[in-house]
Order: sequence, then structure tokens, then C-alpha cells
Amino acid sequence: MGQKITQLLGSRAVPTHRSVHKFSNSIRYDFYSDQKLPLDVTVRTVVFAAAVEMNQPTAKLERAMRQLLPQVSGYRFIYISSDAVFSGERGLYPEAAQPDPINDYGRNLVLCEQLVQAMVADYCIVRPSYIFGFVNGQLDARLSRTRDTLLAGDE
Repeated sequence: MGQKITQLLGSRAVPTHRSVHKFSNSIRYDFYSDQKLPLDVTVRTVVFAAAVEMNQPTAKLERAMRQLLPQVSGYRFIYISSDAVFSGERGLYPEAAQPDPINDYGRNLVLCEQLVQAMVADYCIVRPSYIFGFVNGQLDARLSRTRDTLLAGDE
């Protein structure tokens, strides 16, 4: 999602990366280090779409979020979360529904959301479901497998 947002914003975006440099103006930023976020004075909104919540110890994630969030407190902060904050048992969750995650990824997302709510005055939390499509000109692997199975006539 971050790549698509960066593409749509073009020169108005200041993208960051940790390991893979995908945009010519991208700045290396390691969320888990003590490095300061490279914010330009012209930046008004920070979109956090990094997939940092997976496979990380909760304490490490919390430390990194507590370091990041004070740096963005003067900006509009958009946190891209996920519907994984919910178990999925009820479906069609209203905006005010209480999270009930069933795995560590969902619990980490809830932690991040709570920290954003507590530490940033101007924020928006977005909880998309599974996002699929083309990334770097290639069809998403899960969608690609489904397409191949259907084309082969398998069930």
C-alpha cells in the first residue's frame, strides 16, 4: 500500500525504506533503530504503511513505536492497520467495535493502534482487509496461485 500511495503522490511524497530502495528519492530509515525519522519541513502528513507488526516481539515493536510517535506528534498521522485486529467471527464490524485479535499479529496491531491513539493528537487509523493486486508489475502471489488453480480447472 505504501508503494501505491508514493506513486500516486509523486514528488509530494518523501518515501522511506529499510532494505529495498524502490524510489529514487527514498530515504533509508530503520524503524527499529534509534534513527530519527527524516521529516522535511514541508511534510504535513505522515502515512505509516510499513509492515512492522509481523513476526516481531511485542516489546521490540512497542519500543520502536514509542520512539517514532513523538516525532510525528505535530503532523497528521495515518496508521495503516488491518482488520486482523478482529477475530472475524462476527463480520461487518462497525467502526466502534472493540478489537478481539486471535493471533500475535493482530495483538501487535492493537498495541500500535492504542499507542497512536494515546500519543498522537491528529491521527487516522485505517483497517483494510486483505489488499491484493499488482506490486512491481507482478500479481500478488496468493491471488496468482488462485488464478493459476482456476485456469488449470482444479478445485
